[in-house]
Amino acid sequence: MLRTKYFPLLYLVGGSLFLALFTSFYFLNLHSIEGILSQQSAELVENLDSEIVHAHFDFVREMKLLRLSRGVKKELLLVNDGKVPRPSDWLIEFAHNWYQKIQNDIYVNVTFYGIAQEPVAIANFTKGGQIGTMVYGPVGESRDLEHEDKERVSSSAGDPFPVIARQDSDLTIGSFAKMLQDSTLVLRSVYEIRNKKGGDVIGYVSVDRKLDSILNMGKRRYRDLLIYDWKLGHIVYDSADFDRVATAAISTYPAFYDLTQDFDTEETSNIPRYEMDSRSYLGSASRSIEPSWIVISTIWLDHYIENSESRGEILKVGSIHLVLVAGSFFYVLSVRVRHRT
Repeated sequence: MLRTKYFPLLYLVGGSLFLALFTSFYFLNLHSIEGILSQQSAELVENLDSEIVHAHFDFVREMKLLRLSRGVKKELLLVNDGKVPRPSDWLIEFAHNWYQKIQNDIYVNVTFYGIAQEPVAIANFTKGGQIGTMVYGPVGESRDLEHEDKERVSSSAGDPFPVIARQDSDLTIGSFAKMLQDSTLVLRSVYEIRNKKGGDVIGYVSVDRKLDSILNMGKRRYRDLLIYDWKLGHIVYDSADFDRVATAAISTYPAFYDLTQDFDTEETSNIPRYEMDSRSYLGSASRSIEPSWIVISTIWLDHYIENSESRGEILKVGSIHLVLVAGSFFYVLSVRVRHRT
């Protein structure tokens, strides 16, 4: 038979178990919310990474002619030597014919730069392209284009660089997001053009594509997207702060940079919950080879778990008071029973 002196001890054990179960249920509820959000973030990154890789494959195939054409290389050499005035009408015509041939409206601009990293020609496809025949031979063979429209050439070359902002410093090789003067968001990809003889850099080509055609993420509240080039080291896109684009990822986001260096290229990795600016976040990341990008999607947790956490705190305080009050009554009753027996 259980003696009454053990009643307080039994109640202490039962109350502790009650509080432990309640606390476990509370944290299980929060972890379930985080697990659902983490799964959604992983699926978003996987889909986005697949779209990026597919778009990059098509882009490399389509713009190869702009980098490897013998005519482009010979024209750049003439421009660098001062034998052809700037802007180069031939390069503008060449870019417009290239655009007409591929028939892909995601392209906004093509800009050629000389060896001094100064723009020498720009073709703007958003203001009406020109119709012409693709130039196949070197520049020196034939510079007369069939159906050449001199008026359109001069109109696009009159103000040589009205859309693309001039670079204040060295060109950033690789891809990065940029806002043009007309507020158009583009993904700019800059490549070196090398001479076939010796492999020396003789110029650069910059291609702008509509950003939403590559990063079709849409506007999502409480979510941010960060992309950086793990090979070149610069930030490609940052939805949280556009001014950070093209800066060094290792100095701008050192924690993310260190965390994602060892990620596997074949599967999406989850980023555990972390704190930044008094806010809680979690996310997912994936690493691709071509392009050499790491895609990171983060989600602000506070909006989803703030109510649950606040209500949970109230319930925890209430349950503790309930256990204390009930324990007090139970102790008083057990003492009276012991005295009477």
